Amino acid sequence: QKLYASLLATADVFCATAVGSGASKVLNMVDFPIVLLDEAAMCTEPVSLIPLMKGAQHATLIGDHKQLPAVVTSKEARRERLHTSLFERLLQSGTVNSTLLDTQYRMRPAISSFPNDSFYQGALRDASILDGGANPTSSPTIEGEPFPVSFVAHSSPESTHRQSLLNRGESDLLITIVGDLLAANPDLVASDIGIISPYYAQMRLVSNSFSSGYASARLGQLLDPDRAASVVDVEVNTVDGFQGREKRVVLLSTVRSNKGGWIGFLNDKRRLNVALTRARDALIVVGNEQTLR
Repeated sequence: QKLYASLLATADVFCATAVGSGASKVLNMVDFPIVLLDEAAMCTEPVSLIPLMKGAQHATLIGDHKQLPAVVTSKEARRERLHTSLFERLLQSGTVNSTLLDTQYRMRPAISSFPNDSFYQGALRDASILDGGANPTSSPTIEGEPFPVSFVAHSSPESTHRQSLLNRGESDLLITIVGDLLAANPDLVASDIGIISPYYAQMRLVSNSFSSGYASARLGQLLDPDRAASVVDVEVNTVDGFQGREKRVVLLSTVRSNKGGWIGFLNDKRRLNVALTRARDALIVVGNEQTLR
């Protein structure tokens, strides 16, 4: 205890999770007069209060309530609005001063345009560097044409897998697209590419296709051996797992392909916002146009 007290006495800044700030025996010995709570829109209100109950005299909550909220599965808790973060509730009430960081530095304007209009009511601005200022990175090309945003259509049917969904035809199409990208863009490396999907089963299917060597074998005739082997570096994850992340090129695997027009997770505006805002230079949405329309 004396050693901990000595170490803590010399520190000015402490980094911890919101829960860890109150659950740690070490941090229980410290009060925090100034609290900066990052990703506050993803915290339930009780979780947000943990660091604030330790002597906070000033608190700054940082987050985006237009993106994924905290995961609350209890129907009773949702009825009591525990899925609404303290961050969002304070914004809605207007009882505290708030500031919008309105300049985005990640995406090309062609990528940010739809999310800006659809989710942020046009409040965001694109940094000048992305409008052709100080040496922006080049947008990848196919057949010599740049494509910051594109849609690749198919009609391969979806299928259920346990309690999730997948689309095998779409998974094979993703491999083809990755091969075309790497063949057409020598400066693009596999680790620059991310593939995301709202469905866990699809994420596992696509991830296994790349990690097992199946994708490398399929692309062996299109790419040289080293480039074909490198596709194991393509990162595959769920949309939720990619929040806060970015890649130069992102492929969005939508999965849904049915006659009823059921789109499932894609109907969640917050999840869709995350999915459409991970790419820096190129976003490729892959799906069944008739279902998604």
